[in-house]
Amino acid sequence: MNKILCIIQARMSSVRLPWKVMMEVNWIPLLKYELDRVKKSKKIDKIVIATSNWEEDAKIANFCIENNIDCFRWDLNNVLKRYYDCSVKYHDYYKIVRITWDCPLIDEKIIDKTIELFEQSDVDYCSNCEFPTFPDWLDLEVFTKKSLEIAYSNAWLNSEKEHVTPYIRKHFKKISYCLKQEDYSDYRLTVDEQKDFELVKILINNIWSNNDFRDYINYIKKNNVSINAHITRNEWFAKSINEDKSLLNK
Repeated sequence: MNKILCIIQARMSSVRLPWKVMMEVNWIPLLKYELDRVKKSKKIDKIVIATSNWEEDAKIANFCIENNIDCFRWDLNNVLKRYYDCSVKYHDYYKIVRITWDCPLIDEKIIDKTIELFEQSDVDYCSNCEFPTFPDWLDLEVFTKKSLEIAYSNAWLNSEKEHVTPYIRKHFKKISYCLKQEDYSDYRLTVDEQKDFELVKILINNIWSNNDFRDYINYIKKNNVSINAHITRNEWFAKSINEDKSLLNK
């Protein structure tokens, strides 16, 4: 009952930066950097990369074979269904960690602390990004398999299907993991656009890929390399919400 499944969603068909999941720094794909960080978690029992059955995502499936990691392939656009069907396949896991592939420098210590807060609280959902104080590359969510099942059965808005957890956040008991007396939410190392990739490349080449998240922030401050600061956080999610509003208002 306490086993934890981490599902990392990944796809090649990004609109803003196509094929970014396999973009390389020092001949290593970004997905490999992220996977190596997640593997260091002491709380996660199983990692699965969930991609689509689209032809181009065979590259991700092949990456999983080469790196001895489980891969689950299903629906491209209904990511909620992909998560649910993945959880059905791995039926022995009752707690799920959701991470998106575009956070190559995610911090495994933050992963474990978020999971610990979830386990210590009487909730169905915990995240460190709903009320963000962490920088935009540490985002993760933890929720019960039961809440995912109910969301899959009841969610109908496109934003709920594309982004997996909006229905859970609306209807289930939740808690947020926030930093006290610190706010790093203006910093981003998630990779959505070319400038994001350029910054991640600078950091990997100068302080490598295994550091504490504050090390990256300090480097950005010291060297004034916030070349992607103009990009809006969660811009794609906000776009989905606005599209749903337009649909509902028709």
